[in-house]
Order: sequence, then structure tokens, then C-alpha cells
Amino acid sequence: MSCFGGRMSEYRFLSIDRFDGENLESWAFFLSHAHRDHMVGLDSPGFLSRLKSSLKTRLYCSEITKALLLTEKQFKPLEPFIETLTVDTPTSLTVTDEVTGKEHSLLVTLLQAGHCPGSVMFLFEGTEGTVLYTGDFRLPVGSAAQFLHLHQGGRPKDIQSLYVDTTFLVPEAKYIPSREDCCTALINLVQSWISRGSHYVVRLNCKAKYGYEYLFIELCRRFHMKVHVNDPSIYQEVPEIFQCLTSDPSETQIHACRWLERYQKGRHHPLPCKYRPPPPHELEVMSVTPSTMWFTAYAGPGDVVRKISRHHHRVCFSFHSSYTEIRDFVGYVRPKTIHANVAPVGSTLQEAEDRLRDLTRSVQADSSLVSYKPLGSLRLQRAALKRKKQGDPSPVWTGSKRFEPVLYILEQQLVTGISASIHHDQSEVFRTVREQSMHCMQRRPR
Repeated sequence: MSCFGGRMSEYRFLSIDRFDGENLESWAFFLSHAHRDHMVGLDSPGFLSRLKSSLKTRLYCSEITKALLLTEKQFKPLEPFIETLTVDTPTSLTVTDEVTGKEHSLLVTLLQAGHCPGSVMFLFEGTEGTVLYTGDFRLPVGSAAQFLHLHQGGRPKDIQSLYVDTTFLVPEAKYIPSREDCCTALINLVQSWISRGSHYVVRLNCKAKYGYEYLFIELCRRFHMKVHVNDPSIYQEVPEIFQCLTSDPSETQIHACRWLERYQKGRHHPLPCKYRPPPPHELEVMSVTPSTMWFTAYAGPGDVVRKISRHHHRVCFSFHSSYTEIRDFVGYVRPKTIHANVAPVGSTLQEAEDRLRDLTRSVQADSSLVSYKPLGSLRLQRAALKRKKQGDPSPVWTGSKRFEPVLYILEQQLVTGISASIHHDQSEVFRTVREQSMHCMQRRPR
């Protein structure tokens, strides 16, 4: 969830991904992608009034984002004020304060963010320095070196400030499977189910409105079968996606249709579209939930698919970069200053920025070993924070050392203290943890 307030300290006459409050005083607006937490105030009367009151103030975004935006009626009034910028093409903009007449010239370049259709990063170059705003992004390790417009004279540009997506900047999310690995696992899972018969159907339980399109395209290519969604027409301006979707539930065994109303969920039918196969067959539905947070809480580092029940599986699929991917990107760009756009679960914005401080040009690179927490502890941190807010300072014994907060904290203290030596025998670490854990278990409350 984005915490970015809308304004960068270098170019305070611009607002990005926030369209309320003091942002209404800005001279130009930018939208990185069409997810709700980046569109606060976009459909408000105040923002529309701000645009109408100016001859030059515009909302800038990618062509795909504009197309997706205008499929929703509340954003239709914005159409005359939206200007699209071409991805990977530097564009000169003159931003004018119509009260004072003061002008600022900027070179703006949109870079692919890999988060969802139309998502982009904004590279601003002007008198206040070169600044990069990532919005939400998912870029594999090594991607930063591939961006032509992040380089000049054969070397990375000098980035004054980087405003970066830190959603999974937590040690528990050190590694997240690539989209390719997730898709391969999903294809195998779908194959094993739909091959049993035409009445065997897979339902993709997609939480967000946009972001799963990569899976839709790959499933369609592999099985020569379109994916059923509520309204394929929203993708008419994106043929690569549109041709892989159908509004006819009887045309396919793969569904990504969504419940239109929350209260409808789970009512009398396993599919939101209520499709039923022709007699005498009974519908057999396997639900697959693409998610990331669940895996950081319950799965191991190598897990891509986890079977919850016969009719329910989870696959590890992320729109956001992992801890390793974020540090790789920041380490390549090496900005002078770093700004976190998201407070990761269990962390503050300041803590997120501190985890990247060693990668900035203003700090010497730190060669000390980072102590990573085990995958599976993120949910525990969130539960501990919730208990703290409710006024319960003590951990609760659950009957299982896997989910025992006391043992988790003890384990982290031991591993953190011992892992400062890169050559330490790891078996000794876990032997010590086990002995201390058993001692703690013997003293647990009855």
C-alpha cells in the first residue's frame, strides 16, 4: 500500500500518484498505474475542478493506463485533460505556474515497471537534478543495467534521489519466485486438473483488478483456451491481452471471473459466473490463489505451489520486487538519497530506508553480512503488532513451537548475533537455537 504523499522534495510543483490535499496546488500530475492506492483523489470533484480551472495543467500517464482508466465511468470526465507519454521516449515538458507565469523545463522518460499493464517508472531530469520514481515495480535482478535511459556515456546516470517501491523490503521476502517459475508451476497444476474431463474447471482467485494478465496470456498460449473474465472489453486497447480472454463461461475450463459484490462470495456456487456443465456432469472446481504474503508467512524458500486442500492451491506470484531484487536495483542505480514509498509489514518507512542506506552514494558500501530472517515470520510480526495495539504485551502460547513468538524472537537473537561471522558453522547455530528453544518450552506456561 503506497505511503507516498504525492510530492518529491526536488520538484514540488509536480504531484505523482496522489491527487488530494496540497497536491491540488501542483502544476502537473503523473499517474504511474491504475491501482487504487495510487489513485487517491483522482475521481474527486476537487481534482476535476483543479484541471478545469487551468489551461495548461495536465495528467500524464502511459497509453495503456489511460485506456484502463477510461473504462470506468467515474474517470471519464478526466479524458480531455489526460496526455499520454510514450514509454522509453524522453519527452520535454514545460510546466507553468499560471499565477506567476514561472516556467520549469523538464525531460521526462517513462520506463517499464513490470508491475501491471501500463505501469511505469518516471525519470525526471531538470535543474533540480535527476530523480527516479519507481511507483510499484517488479524487476528481476540485473534489470537496471538494461534500461538505456538510466545511462549516459556508458555509465549509470547520477540519480539525485530515488523514490522506490519497498513493499517487500523485509528479510522474510529475500527471495520470491520469478513470474516464469510461478507460471510454469501454475500450468502444471492446471494441466493435471482440466485433463480429467471437460467438467473439471480451474478458478483463479485474483484479488486485484489488474496484474494477473501475464498468467492469462501464458495459460491461453499453453492450452489454446481463453480465460473467462467478467468484462474482457476493458482490454480492447491492449490486443495481446484482449485476444486471450472471453466473456462466455462455457467456452473454457479456466476462469478468473470475480464476485461483483462481496456478499455474493461463497453463496451456493463455486464460480462467480455460476456456470454449470451440461448434464450428466457435475462441476468440479479447483481454486488457485496467486499470492505472496501467505508464502512469506507459511512457506519455505523453495515453495512455489502449496496444496491447501483437494480443491484449493496457492501459488507464489508477486507484483512487487523481492528484498534481493530491490537491493540489486538500488545498488546499481546508487542514488545520493533514498526514499521509501511503502512501509513494509512490521516496519516503518525510516526502517525501510535504513535497509537501503548502504547502497547510496553518500555512504561507503558496507561489506558486513546481512542477517536474514527465515521465510515464514512476516505474519508473526503482523500478529505481534496487532496484539500490541490491542494492549496485550505478552505472547500467547499456541501449542506449536513453529508459531511460538517467544521462540521466534529467541531464534532471531541467536542467529543475528552469531551470523556476524561469515565463516561460522551453521549447524552450530541451529544446534544452539534448538537447545535454547527446548529450554524455553520446558518453562512455558501450563
